[in-house]
Amino acid sequence: MGKAHFGADGTPGEDPRNQGFDINIAPTPSGYVIEAGSARGEQLLKSAEQHLEPVSPELLQTLETQRQRRYTELVEHSRKHGLEPGADFQKAIETSFDSLLWEDFAADCVECGACNFICCTCHCFLLADGLDKDATAARTKLWDACLYSGFAATAGGGNPRPLRADRLRNRFDKKFSYFPQVMDRYACDGCGRCTEACIANIDIRDVLRRAVDECDALHAHSSDHRAN
Repeated sequence: MGKAHFGADGTPGEDPRNQGFDINIAPTPSGYVIEAGSARGEQLLKSAEQHLEPVSPELLQTLETQRQRRYTELVEHSRKHGLEPGADFQKAIETSFDSLLWEDFAADCVECGACNFICCTCHCFLLADGLDKDATAARTKLWDACLYSGFAATAGGGNPRPLRADRLRNRFDKKFSYFPQVMDRYACDGCGRCTEACIANIDIRDVLRRAVDECDALHAHSSDHRAN
């Protein structure tokens, strides 16, 4: 078992390999490399030093080669869907707020919530008051999904996002606009589980590609008008 330490800033852009975690355990043919990505992770690894061995330069090189190969594979998969590394998803999503793309993709959505529940960055929940098994009063935390029709409903009967297209747009707006504003990173690590779980075969890459394409077309059109 190896041990390596990386800074919490990590790699810029959409590559999440060295950022956004406390501890990461990476398998290699020669053993596991345990990495700390935060001060909390550093502290935990320090408490377990007696059970770990210093990582060798050869093992680190093997890990880096694996990661680079995997990243290259992901880039190739994304390019098949028309996405290039470094695309500005925040700008694309914000620009496409009033686009018809949300209605088009939402037409296939069945509001099952699978994309929400399988996502490692989704975190919305409800608080329900009721009784525990022993009949004592209890408050329970329940996962919620932004694709559900009642997700944004209020006690007075209002609903700011009554349409499925509105709720689908909210999902992407949260991940690619709101999170970059408040946390300086996308709320998506590119795992692809939402695409695999979607029974309507809505691919997150296709949604992002259309948003990027529409954003590029709009800005190209604006540039033409300024040039004229």
